[in-house]
Parts: sequence; C-alpha cells; structure tokens
Amino acid sequence: MLLDEGVTHEVWRMLYQNPEFIGQDWWKWFIGQGSIRLIVLDVAPDCARRRILSKLRKGPINRELCAEPLSGEAWKRAQDAYAAIIAEIRVQKPDAIFIDGSNQSLAQSANALARNILSGKPYR
Repeated sequence: MLLDEGVTHEVWRMLYQNPEFIGQDWWKWFIGQGSIRLIVLDVAPDCARRRILSKLRKGPINRELCAEPLSGEAWKRAQDAYAAIIAEIRVQKPDAIFIDGSNQSLAQSANALARNILSGKPYR
C-alpha cells in the first residue's frame, strides 16, 4: 500500500496495467518529483486483500484483485509493480519512511506511523 495517493499510486496503476513498462526508465522520473516525504506502509498481500475487500467502492483494478486468488496472475502483477516502485523510491527518496506491517495489525502500524511522524525520527 502506498500512502502517497497522488502520482506514486498512479504510477503503480500504470505499471500494473502495463507490466512491460517496469523494465523501462521513463516512469522513474515521476517517483523523484515533488518534495513530499513518502510514507510506505508495507503489508502482506493477504492484508492488502482484506483492505480492498472492505472498500465500499472498488475500481476496476480492485475488482480484478478481489476476483483472483493471492497466487493468481493479477496479484503477481500487483506485487511486481509494487516492487519496482519500492526499489525506485529507495534510490530517489532516501528520506522515505517504511513501516513494516507484516507482523502487525493495520491499527498498530498506523499508530507506529503517527508516532514516527510526530517524533521526526527516521523509521526503517
């Protein structure tokens, strides 16, 4: 889950829908734009799926992901797009905050995120 719902999320959608773009460099420029500090809440696919299922309004990608098992092609494309963006964020946005939510509930991760933002300390 990418918590910058602007350009970064749009790039993810584009890479998800066009996996052939992942190997190209042109989209990486967008990741480096802006002065916003990115916050990434990294959760396991099953947690992401539960979040998607809880949404009242689902767009076409979310509907596609809901219809597929976690081992399906749609989830592989989603993970590949996510991994490409995360790799580029690590290069271009060294001040990005990464919250590992894999062993925590979403609420605990959100609390950790809030504490980190308020403290101003890097959280890795």
